[in-house]
Amino acid sequence: MPIGSISKSLKALFFLLLVGCIGGFIYFSISVCFPVLKVNEHAGIGQKPSIRVFFRVDHNMMLQSGVRASTLAVHYRFGGHNGFNPLYTTARNLFDKTRKFAFCIDGVQKSFPLKEDHSGDWWYERGREYYLDEEEFLRRLPKHRIIKEALLIEGDCAENYDDNTSIAGYDIYYLMPKLDSYYDQKFPHTTFDQARQEATKRTKNDAGYTQLSTAITNNALDAVKVLVTSGASVNGPVLGDQDKKDPHLRPPKFRPSPLKIALSKGHDEIAEYLLQQGAKDGL
Repeated sequence: MPIGSISKSLKALFFLLLVGCIGGFIYFSISVCFPVLKVNEHAGIGQKPSIRVFFRVDHNMMLQSGVRASTLAVHYRFGGHNGFNPLYTTARNLFDKTRKFAFCIDGVQKSFPLKEDHSGDWWYERGREYYLDEEEFLRRLPKHRIIKEALLIEGDCAENYDDNTSIAGYDIYYLMPKLDSYYDQKFPHTTFDQARQEATKRTKNDAGYTQLSTAITNNALDAVKVLVTSGASVNGPVLGDQDKKDPHLRPPKFRPSPLKIALSKGHDEIAEYLLQQGAKDGL
């Protein structure tokens, strides 16, 4: 083959490679520069994203509070990309920067910046994920006012709250302890202090059953012995005056007995102890 023909072939090949590289770089640059914002809807598909303040009884039988919020994902427009691709890596390093997002509550009075999740490499290939700092949110959450909605925006609440930067509205509601003796757990329109008082009342008014069932569920034999010795019934609580007044309480026949809970959880030592103390319901 003549040298001239070889030279032309090499030039054509180089030109094709150059065009392919430029096209690939443009493709990855567009994907990175124009991402898609997606809110993780924990509440369910099609439902409004939420910030859920929950209450629970810990292993020391103390009422604790926590927060769970739907996260925000910044997905690259054309999906996931190979992290070893030099064209993608170059485009990402040039154009992809950490962005600022925040929750605005009560207008600009409360602003809660979101943090970026750096816990895994998955987001390096697909985008970025941002989450609410739950401890800070719980610490700064207004305790005496009803908060119905938090507005998620890009930027800072003080600067951008009036602009068209709203990404999504979040419902804020409270969840009561997951007690087997209650139907309703969701409190959408109340204050933090009122929700905590209700959670405390429910825990105390469950005739000792809540603490005993929690101890059994956590396989805390020593706590079970203390509660039973203190008077908790090994065959479940008796329907009292408080039970009759509280519409949230189920009738006793719908409450799983302590022995049934222990057997269903596979806590054999606790089940044996309850049997020694006279437990029969659940056999």
